[in-house]
Amino acid sequence: MRKCWLVFLLSISAYALSAPVELKVNLRVGSQPLQWGQTYQTPQGLRYQIDLLKFYISEVALVRPDGREVRLDGLSLAEFKRDGPTQGVRVMMMDVPPGQYRGLRFNVGVPRELNHLDAGTQQLPLGVNSGMYWAWNPGYIFYRLEGTALLPEGNQKWVIHMGTDTFRLPVRLHDLQTRRVQINIPP
Repeated sequence: MRKCWLVFLLSISAYALSAPVELKVNLRVGSQPLQWGQTYQTPQGLRYQIDLLKFYISEVALVRPDGREVRLDGLSLAEFKRDGPTQGVRVMMMDVPPGQYRGLRFNVGVPRELNHLDAGTQQLPLGVNSGMYWAWNPGYIFYRLEGTALLPEGNQKWVIHMGTDTFRLPVRLHDLQTRRVQINIPP
């Protein structure tokens, strides 16, 4: 199966001592935008469709030119379903201090300290009603991808559910060397 790539965009509007910043996602399969109902093909020639994608975003930080991080509060559950949008989808809102930044970093997954709390007492986006909790294995599903394999003998559903603390995925989208990435948050 081709890799699904996520492209993150920042949309900025300013006010007072901080500015609201939106984290938006564009889903891609290979070099093309993900389209629900589209049939894709693996390098081995197997055909498939993607039906659902959900993942947690946590521990977000903007990276200053000197490499220091400005950590932002929040945990978000990004959810993409058939017939919904796949491009420019807002997955998180944050208030950010003004300044110049060279990038963004975050984790796909739930922080360890939240991953092991009693899910029955947690509010959304966590909790048993999130559709991202394993009842048989304490902790959350960090990344949930589901689809349909289009096989000669008939269609077959497939799932990829990843979780546990060791599978929290760090994403680093910053450029401290060449200075090509510039994010300016005005005062």
